[in-house]
Amino acid sequence: MSEAAKQQAPSRPAPSPTPWARVDVPADRYYGAQTARSLIHFAIGKEAMPPELIRAFGFLKKAAALVNQDLGKLPPKSARSITQAADEVIAGKLNSHFPLRVWQTGSGTQTNMNVNESHFPTRH
Repeated sequence: MSEAAKQQAPSRPAPSPTPWARVDVPADRYYGAQTARSLIHFAIGKEAMPPELIRAFGFLKKAAALVNQDLGKLPPKSARSITQAADEVIAGKLNSHFPLRVWQTGSGTQTNMNVNESHFPTRH
């Protein structure tokens, strides 16, 4: 996000386990503190995560929710919420909530956190 856009966009403090780790997130974004920090610390390049990768995460999260529901490890209401959000991700409706660049530490942790913060399960 450009400095001008940061100054103009309303923001909200993202939940954080410690008060000194709080970071602001644009109010119209679903993601949280981990994604916002990644945007700050990995502000290199312009190559965003490919939509195909984000879509694949949607399939992964949906499958995990359904299997965990079948195993009795996830309540049906939570499984429905997660699969609904996953369907939105799979359909590409929420691509703008995945702002991270491909340039990260190499493990993909930031991208996985972006997926978890943005859509599973707290949004629904």
